[in-house]
Amino acid sequence: MSAQDVLDRFLDVSAPYWRENVDMQAIFMAQAASAEELDARVLRYLVNEFYTDRMTEWGLRIQESRYGLDDDVQRTLEERRGRLRARKRGGKNATIADLELIAAGFVGGEVEVTIDYDAFTATIEFVDILGVPTRISDVQAAMDRALPAHYHIVYAYRYNTYNDIKIAYATYDELISNGLVYSQILTTEGD
Repeated sequence: MSAQDVLDRFLDVSAPYWRENVDMQAIFMAQAASAEELDARVLRYLVNEFYTDRMTEWGLRIQESRYGLDDDVQRTLEERRGRLRARKRGGKNATIADLELIAAGFVGGEVEVTIDYDAFTATIEFVDILGVPTRISDVQAAMDRALPAHYHIVYAYRYNTYNDIKIAYATYDELISNGLVYSQILTTEGD
C-alpha cells in the first residue's frame, strides 16, 4: 500500500474539518509515509522467514516444531538451519543427488555418495573437509532416515597423508615449530 493510499484512508475516516486543516494534512502525510515504510519492513522481514538460509530464531523454532526437530541440544542458528534444510530435503525416495544435498547441508562442504546396490552399502565421502566433520552425528541421523534400514552406511573421511605434510613443511623442525599436535597435523590444510 502506498503512502498516498494510506493518506486517502486517513482522510476518508477523519472528520470533514480535519481534511481542510493544513496542519492535520501534514500529520496525516507523515503518518502515511511512516506506515508505508513499516509495511515494507514487515513484508521484507516476513518474506525472509520463508527462506531457510535467512530465517530468524522464531521462524526456525516454528519450522523445527513443524518438522519434528525439537530437542534440548544447543545449536547455532547456522547449525539449526542446516538441520532444517536436510530434513526438508529428506523424507522421500532419496537419489544419490538428494543424499549428497542432505549431507552437504550439515557439513557445508562437498560430499560424494556412492551406493553398492548388490552389497546394500552406501558410502558417504567428505571430499573437501579434513577429518571428521563437527556435525557428523546430525549427518548420521539424517542418513539413517533417508536410506532404507537394510543399508549399511560407511563414512569416509579425508586426512593429510605423509606426502601432504612433507609438501607443507620443508623440515621436521618447521613442523614442530608450528606447535600442532598429531590430530591437528592430520586435519590442518597446508599453506
